[in-house]
Parts: sequence; C-alpha cells; structure tokens
Amino acid sequence: MAKIELKTKVDADFIKEMISVFEKFEHQGKKYLPYLNTEQKGDEAVVYEKIIIPLFTDVLNYDKHKDFYPQTTLSTGKVDNWIRNREGSPLIALEALRSNASQAEFIEHRQRLLFGYFDELGVKYAVLTNGVVFEVWNRIAEKSKGLFFTIDFREIYIKFIGKGIKAFVDEDCRKFSNLMTLKKKNQYLELEHI
Repeated sequence: MAKIELKTKVDADFIKEMISVFEKFEHQGKKYLPYLNTEQKGDEAVVYEKIIIPLFTDVLNYDKHKDFYPQTTLSTGKVDNWIRNREGSPLIALEALRSNASQAEFIEHRQRLLFGYFDELGVKYAVLTNGVVFEVWNRIAEKSKGLFFTIDFREIYIKFIGKGIKAFVDEDCRKFSNLMTLKKKNQYLELEHI
C-alpha cells in the first residue's frame, strides 16, 4: 500500500476511500460542492444518508445493519444514531446537523445534546457534523470530555481536487490518522498502535 511521505504516515488508500464519499455524493442532481452552495442544503437527512453512513460503513467498516442503532430518545435528547462495539455496548454517538448549520448551532448541540450522550450512553466518542465540519469528541477520563479532532471536509475535498494526495500537509495527515482510530478494527487500539 502506498504511504504519504510526510512525518505522519497515512495509508493513501484510506484517504482515497474517504474522498470517495464526497466524489460519490449526489443529491437532486448536485454533487458535493455544488450542493453546499445551493439554497436546498439545509437537510439533516441528506448529511446523514450521503455522508455519515458512507463514511462509517465504506471507510470505517461498520455494518449498517449490525453496528448501527437507530435514533434513540435519552433524557438529554434524541441521539440520531449510535454505533456499538464488539460487545454490543455504545461506542460512538452520531449527531447530524443541516449542512448550513451555524457555529452557534454547533455550540448549542454540543452543550445541550452531545455531552449528555457521553454520560447517558457511556460512549467513548461523539461525532457532530453538518457534512462540512466533522467534530469528534472523546472521553478523556471518567467525567471529562475533550475535542479529539476536527476535519473540514470541504477544505480537504477542495485540496484533493486541486492536487490529489500531494496537497495534504502533516496536519491533514494527523487528522486522517485520528479518523483511522474510529475504524471498527481499531476500536480497542490507541492512536500510536495504528
């Protein structure tokens, strides 16, 4: 497998799989970038079905029928979906926002919903995304949560369109490495072992 020759080594195939989610994106005849620039872009279901599901099934290798649990009502709100680990326990909470969600909406969802999922579901990770910004939060300690990483998918995709894999700098590759920790086969490994 080809590796990117940067300080942070990342499998080029993993990056191509991730990019393919955005290359395959199509909604009402619009591809990913044109869709983000339309007035019709405020649909959470599109973000969920066209970005979250393919990212977690095709790239991170979770089974949509075995690993995903549908929307669940908790005291803190309704979690869009959650993914279970091999033992069947909650591992990742997934929360989709509309693609034109504001920064204020991200903050509100973090405070009102996302952080409650850690406590109520006992997940290790919580993902909040509008299909552009992809925030991954993790449980650092028993009661502590922290931002693990953020990826701007629009920025990554534009870089890739312009120069291919060579466009990515070390910081991008660190984010890809962090994303790889969410792969189903890596869920019990620490980042340095991937």
